[in-house]
Amino acid sequence: MESSREIWNHEVSQAVDIAAALLPRDVLRRESTGLYTEAIRRKQLKEVELLFDHYLKLIKSPAAGYDEKIRDVYKSADEYRYFVKKLEKRELDVIEASISTVKKGSKKERFAWYSKVRQKAHELRMKEIERSFSLGVSKPCHLEEEKIGSSRNIDLR
Repeated sequence: MESSREIWNHEVSQAVDIAAALLPRDVLRRESTGLYTEAIRRKQLKEVELLFDHYLKLIKSPAAGYDEKIRDVYKSADEYRYFVKKLEKRELDVIEASISTVKKGSKKERFAWYSKVRQKAHELRMKEIERSFSLGVSKPCHLEEEKIGSSRNIDLR
């Protein structure tokens, strides 16, 4: 006989599977107001799908706490850093599409603002890796050491 926890886990797993099949594309497909363009939408969909898969794995993990779930899904700090690198690459793609769409300030000002946001997010993620894997020193996640606008030839004028 299944315990109530096993039944609950099974029901949550089924609900998550259904949501996984429907949610990300549907949400972004319906959004058509604000600053959205098709270019941003395509890039953001890839980012959302990556995040959705990440959180789906965490939800399905039998581990109890958040850090334990991270260690269960990503077997090493390097494996989790690899996920972070992929996420930051997809975020960069969205930012690059957004720089051309957002019309407040110059492209150079938008680039500077997005760069600050990116850097802060990266720092927080590295601290999360340290905490989750009980590391003493942060190991940088090399993002091909690229800057927005330099290797991708974005006109910042």
